[in-house]
Amino acid sequence: MRTRAEVESLASAMNASVSVWMGSLDGHAWFELDADRTHPAASTLKLALLVAAHRAVERGQIALDDDIAVHETFASASEGET
Repeated sequence: MRTRAEVESLASAMNASVSVWMGSLDGHAWFELDADRTHPAASTLKLALLVAAHRAVERGQIALDDDIAVHETFASASEGET
């Protein structure tokens, strides 16, 4: 595992914003780095999309090298908004 200094140095070199909270399910933190910082939701959705894509691969629905159409519209959880 990288140390805090290594993560901060890498983020700085790449002009990136990085936040990490890693810990056990009981809430005990093992490692934190700017854990309370907010980020746009799109940044957090990437992980869920990656998991969904790999599950689709496991089910034989897609291959990792398939082209996938991306659209900028989606159904909103709030009624009347898209």
